[in-house]
Amino acid sequence: MIEGDMPARAVKMVKVWAKKYNRDLMDMWKTQKYRQLPGLE
Repeated sequence: MIEGDMPARAVKMVKVWAKKYNRDLMDMWKTQKYRQLPGLE
């Protein structure tokens, strides 16, 4: 997100999701090989 606001609940959900998939996200960042990850629950 570049600009704007999100409800606090949505921010918390995204943070929990990013923590859960941190290893996958970092791997994709380093290799520039992107794949789909499960969405928010």
